[in-house]
Amino acid sequence: MQTLSIVNLFPFADKEFQEELVRFSTLVNLKEGTMVGYPGARCDFTPVVVEGYLKVYATLNNGKEILLYKIGPGETCMLTNLAIYKNRPYPAFAVCETDVIGFTIPASVASVWFDKYTYWRNFVLDTIVKNAYELFYIMNEIMSKPLEQRLREYLMDNAYKETVNLTHEDIARDLGTAREVVSRLLKDLERQGLLELKRGKIYIKGNLF
Repeated sequence: MQTLSIVNLFPFADKEFQEELVRFSTLVNLKEGTMVGYPGARCDFTPVVVEGYLKVYATLNNGKEILLYKIGPGETCMLTNLAIYKNRPYPAFAVCETDVIGFTIPASVASVWFDKYTYWRNFVLDTIVKNAYELFYIMNEIMSKPLEQRLREYLMDNAYKETVNLTHEDIARDLGTAREVVSRLLKDLERQGLLELKRGKIYIKGNLF
């Protein structure tokens, strides 16, 4: 199997940048469910995902948690980079949705690269644009669609072979609502014969639309 390398994400970069990528990057392996960062934390490094996915959440003043965006292969984190370049604390927290393989770059190095290398600057800016648009989409969904409709769409989007392997709490966090509300809506759908609820699993039995 080919050895994972951060250089593979920048195949057209010049030799100097590729050599610095190898010198300053550290390979990391994170298990599903691992929390990465928390509100108020100092960002000492910027992450680059090679395999797997992380979800970035914000905690609202009412205590609810809401999904902001995902970080996938070939991406970094918008809020981490903004915190580094503006010397601010991290305002959110991230959780590994799957097992994750990636690299970390020291914040001091990433700051130098942003000014020195177009490759890195464009990589960071592309991620910020993608994450910002995803955040805008999520906010639009929350403001414009009833929760039950968003729940039905969420179940379809996260089903694998008609099975959703998520808890009610997981779903509530992603939808920005309370677990009790999600449980009530799921029970309603179960009574309609559309779902079968088991511990940590939801089986889709009918057409949700």
